[in-house]
Amino acid sequence: MADPLTGILLSQMSPEVLLIISLAALAIGSVLAFLGKLMWKPLMALIGGFIGMTIGFVIGLMLGGEIVGMILAILGGAIGGKLFSVIVEFALAVIAGIVALGLTELITGSLVLAGIVGIIVLIICIKFRDEVVGVLMAIIGSLIAGVGLMGLGMDIGISAVVALIMMITGAVVQTIIIKDKKKGSAARRCPSCGAAMSRNSGNGLWYCPRCGMGGLPPAP
Repeated sequence: MADPLTGILLSQMSPEVLLIISLAALAIGSVLAFLGKLMWKPLMALIGGFIGMTIGFVIGLMLGGEIVGMILAILGGAIGGKLFSVIVEFALAVIAGIVALGLTELITGSLVLAGIVGIIVLIICIKFRDEVVGVLMAIIGSLIAGVGLMGLGMDIGISAVVALIMMITGAVVQTIIIKDKKKGSAARRCPSCGAAMSRNSGNGLWYCPRCGMGGLPPAP
């Protein structure tokens, strides 16, 4: 039986809006599942915008219909994107914790146990972000893509199977990418603050966007 709130929202949502949201979820989820490790920082701002847009749209639908929903979706997307870009170091861990909390509550029905699992996952992801970011991106991306597929009318069972395949494949691909990139990344850490350094395309030298240290030679 469908959730009453979900039924109300879907009844007020036009097919065109549902199609746009579903296609956006499928596109964002696919990129996260396979390429999230390479571009996770800007994508965190993007997914923050998507979350803010969705929340704003839902609130707008409940307050005043589809037009108000679209207005609040734009506002919520801007706020969410900015927020996630500012807290990018913790955004992925927060998302993973929320997903773990939701799945645990859905499986066990215990909100207390779900809260404990969510906090544990949050701490692990913050402490071992570099090691698990690719796998987490694959999991989050596949879940978002699965929701998009269901929004496009695909059967929930088939959507789950497709999402699972994307999750496994994406995790393998991004784990290989992480391994390959780390081989030559040791000299690209700022010796002052330890942050990831960026390369100046003009002179080939590396600089730190966090503390400003620059002029380091290319990594060997």
